[in-house]
Amino acid sequence: MEARRRGSRLEEERQAQDFRALVQEELGQVELFLRDCCAQSGVALIEDVWEHLLQVPGKRLRPALLLLAARAHGEIRPPCVMAVAVVEMIHTATLIHDDVVDKATVRRGQPTVNQRWHDGIALMMGDFLYSKAFQLFTAAGLDREMAVLAQATNRMSVAEMMQFQYHARLDMQEEEYLLLIQEKTAALIEAACVLGGLLGGGRSVQAIARYGTHVGLAFQITDDLLDYLGDAFVVGKPVGNDLREGKVTLPLITALRNAPAAARAGMELAIRSGEIFAGQWDRMIHFVHTHGGIDAALDRAGSYGERAKRALLELPDSPEREALADAADFIVHRCS
Repeated sequence: MEARRRGSRLEEERQAQDFRALVQEELGQVELFLRDCCAQSGVALIEDVWEHLLQVPGKRLRPALLLLAARAHGEIRPPCVMAVAVVEMIHTATLIHDDVVDKATVRRGQPTVNQRWHDGIALMMGDFLYSKAFQLFTAAGLDREMAVLAQATNRMSVAEMMQFQYHARLDMQEEEYLLLIQEKTAALIEAACVLGGLLGGGRSVQAIARYGTHVGLAFQITDDLLDYLGDAFVVGKPVGNDLREGKVTLPLITALRNAPAAARAGMELAIRSGEIFAGQWDRMIHFVHTHGGIDAALDRAGSYGERAKRALLELPDSPEREALADAADFIVHRCS
């Protein structure tokens, strides 16, 4: 099993490597910065938790997009490495808080902070990362960039509260779902791209902002699809976990809308009673496939990917622009 998990992750990593190749050296610098940035806290527990989090770093999508955006708008200047680390710290903080709210036990194939330690430590670690991130930007005097990051963080916090409103709502509408993921996920990816454009010396960042929004929407839709299509070893958490935690996503929203009344009522009853989680997840997969949930979500992700690539056409032609387009393709096709 462990070999299978490593093999799946290596294959995903190989595919992701294609669009990250142009900024590989800078990504290495970011990893060093991330390892050092929490080492001066003077609190051993902070260092222990941070070391645990760095064990499985993820794909570093936002860092790669920020660096590519910087070079596509000019060059990767010294503050970029710090800004990349800050964005990744904020992303990590949101994941830690999400895991506490969801009572999650596994993230990226290893125990969550709240599972390894407890909720209090997880909450304080998330708060530490938020405050450390803003401290770094403030010390660097990046007022304009700080405003971008603050706005994105506020949008994400509002979206977290919005998600509580939508908890386990089987009548959730597609428009509500799209607004939620735009504010909860796409906001930080958009901010990363805008920060790259600003720090790279770009005069206008409207195109890269649109790219970031569309890529962010595609990313979350495909991430939600993995809950229905993925392998737990690849996803890094139990398949079906989103719905178990009360998160109603696009594949199910579409399938419930399309299904005949009797089939819809039967599935809603199975979800509310918990029956669908008692060894019947294959029934759910059949339901979302049969009633168009999978195809609709794939189409929607593909549409956002194409919009992202169209936005890039407003940037000068460059290898970095092509890499950003490759990143959009990677995000869209990771469920294929």
